[in-house]
Amino acid sequence: GRMWIDNADEQGRFAEEDWTRESTWCTEPRFRLVVTDLNGDGRADLYCHEPGRGWYDFADNEGHVGWAGESISLAWCRAGTT
Repeated sequence: GRMWIDNADEQGRFAEEDWTRESTWCTEPRFRLVVTDLNGDGRADLYCHEPGRGWYDFADNEGHVGWAGESISLAWCRAGTT
């Protein structure tokens, strides 16, 4: 229910959190959260996978996500559904 981001500095070192946000996005036990660059802009985006359905949320210019991602149907990926 909470996400923290700590961006590395120019030397690749981490110091302390730069950004935090509370949310109930992608917290169900059957969901799987994946952090990856979905749109090729060099920023870490979020993808929440549920069998047969998925949500994605692109990071903004500061690398923040809004937890209001777009929903997509994954009819080709329904393993584990009833």
